[in-house]
Amino acid sequence: MHKKYKEYCERNGLAVSGEKAYGSVNGYDVNFSSVMPYADLNDGQGGVKLHIAFYATEENRRVIENEIKILSTKFVHYSFNKFGVMFKITDWTAGKIANKLEEIVNKVSEILTGNNALGSGYCPICGTNLSENVERRNVDGMTVALDDDCVSKLNELIERENREFEAAPNNYLKGFLGAIIGGLCGVVVAVILAVVGFISAISSFVAFFLGVLLYRKFGGKPNKIMIVIVTATTFVCMIGSIVGIYLYIAGASGAEYGYGTIEAFKVLMADKEFSASFYTDLALTVLFCIAGCIFEIIKTARNIKRGGKI
Repeated sequence: MHKKYKEYCERNGLAVSGEKAYGSVNGYDVNFSSVMPYADLNDGQGGVKLHIAFYATEENRRVIENEIKILSTKFVHYSFNKFGVMFKITDWTAGKIANKLEEIVNKVSEILTGNNALGSGYCPICGTNLSENVERRNVDGMTVALDDDCVSKLNELIERENREFEAAPNNYLKGFLGAIIGGLCGVVVAVILAVVGFISAISSFVAFFLGVLLYRKFGGKPNKIMIVIVTATTFVCMIGSIVGIYLYIAGASGAEYGYGTIEAFKVLMADKEFSASFYTDLALTVLFCIAGCIFEIIKTARNIKRGGKI
């Protein structure tokens, strides 16, 4: 953990474990993580996650949400969940992030207290007063103190959602159609970049991102098979785009001498400069495709992972 974050945690009595910390600040349970997955970062060079747990009535919660919305700060993104509110804080330096971290905790604590929110010692779901020796659960990487009845209800909900997911149709064909369209969009980007003499991973990112998005939009089930289909489709489309571009170049050049596209390509491949350029662009495309797909696979796998019992 960066020393700036560690200083904040130690100053506020948070128990540090690796890159995470947990404890009570201003009367509210706080989870802090200094390692944010790259896919979750926004505009900054680094980032942290901060979660503040609380319980409030529906009416008070609406007021709290509106007041926190007014606090909107550059490089700070927030979202509410059943346990409280999660902040993703990014900026250019750890010092700036640490300052924002302290500012957010203090201001949000004031908002919560001002709207009669319950904090440490109370279940964030039902508001029940918890005993001092209550078992703290690991939920989505966070340490959360929960009432036993709420834990049972959450586990029942998780089991039901998992059963419904397993029973849902796979729709591989529909999903594959979406993956193809996403791959073709990547090809269009690759061709445009090739026209200006630029080979980039952008086209692979576009192909995979749109492939996953359209796979799901077309009704495909978001599971491991989806990742395999979209990854394979992205590779085929991206590699095919390079081959297609060079075939087009060969066809256009060979037409002047009466050669067909394939024949012209074979002739040009005998030229060291042309063949070196082809293999270099092909290798770069494969490399960028691997990089782009790995990035998106990690992001997608995390998003489609089914929840287990608390």
